Amino acid sequence: MDPVAPDSTVLTSHTIILDGNIPVGQRIWFNAGSNSGNYSSAVRSVSQAVGLVLEDFESNGFTSFQWQNPASNSWLIENAADLVFEGSFSMKSATTSHNQSSEITLKYNVSRVDSISFYRKVSSESNYDKLFFYINGVQKGVWDGDLDWARFAYQVQPGDSLFKWEYSKDGSVSTGQDKAWVDYIVLPGTGMSGDNVAPVFVTNPESQIIQVAENIFFEYLIEAHDEDLVDTTLVISCVEKPEWHTFEQTNYTNAVISGYVTAADTGRVDIVVLQVSDTKTASTQYFFVDTKFYVGINQPIVSISVKFHHVVGCKV
Repeated sequence: MDPVAPDSTVLTSHTIILDGNIPVGQRIWFNAGSNSGNYSSAVRSVSQAVGLVLEDFESNGFTSFQWQNPASNSWLIENAADLVFEGSFSMKSATTSHNQSSEITLKYNVSRVDSISFYRKVSSESNYDKLFFYINGVQKGVWDGDLDWARFAYQVQPGDSLFKWEYSKDGSVSTGQDKAWVDYIVLPGTGMSGDNVAPVFVTNPESQIIQVAENIFFEYLIEAHDEDLVDTTLVISCVEKPEWHTFEQTNYTNAVISGYVTAADTGRVDIVVLQVSDTKTASTQYFFVDTKFYVGINQPIVSISVKFHHVVGCKV
């Protein structure tokens, strides 16, 4: 891209092509940074799950997943354009008498900590006739009154889950259309449910300039992430580093490399090799520390020139 002028913002877009064999739901990490001469920004990391496990009722039925829809007061497929959030269909609660309810459940196996999200719409008597949402019998959301489409998301834990939507009426009065609608349900990813996922580093070292004369402190804060919460141990280690670096794992997902560089360290190019392991698989991150005199306005300084790399998914 072209150079960015001071005090300005540039929007860039990138096309990323993924292997078709990557399981739906697997999380992909992206790193971004910028540099200008001897100056570099911190590298930012974000992640995005691959694909969507989606129930949008475009099958015009409940055949895509393990829906359980009772014979009485059954939820139905809606096709009115103004009662669908996306596409041509949504699901709606049954026409229900007072002191009755209309419920539908979905059995689903969750492979790792993730979330479920959906859009809902309600037209009911405020404070009395309500739409409820439950995960494994625990109420997560409740809505009533005249509510337009809105998205809601809830965290889910690994294992067998039961999602339930229930429209329930009290003993009297009916207001509005007396129904609830649900559409565009994004379910947790199912990719690699039986495999171990390698832990990854979510931070990358940034290029730094260290002033030797002022003995400025060098510090790189390290963070790792593991999607397999069944793993009880996450070990971050420093396989190789220059002598003036010290390394310490501070907690389950974090570590730190730090130290004071001196003039005696100039003229060297050192490699730092980090590894994070869950005792089954491991990932490696390495970068080079190039200490050299840099002619500044007032005094020489040492440049920490960082080029980082990742090796992911090695067996331990």
